[in-house]
Amino acid sequence: MAPALAVERKRAALDKSAAKLAALSPVQTLERGYAIVRTESGEVIASAEGVSPGTRVDVTLADGGLAARVEEVRR
Repeated sequence: MAPALAVERKRAALDKSAAKLAALSPVQTLERGYAIVRTESGEVIASAEGVSPGTRVDVTLADGGLAARVEEVRR
């Protein structure tokens, strides 16, 4: 009986770790309506300070992506 209990505990721990990993997944974040914006060189833009008008950016969405050009920067 003890080996079965040990296996069940390990399975529960694995399930818990998998749930945490899924919650932290960038894909899950995109599915909640967020986007990842990168410069043409591939750097992630985390601040409006990272771009200026005219900058070309690549936007990754949950179901694809798009190319865009910054028209205005609001700080």
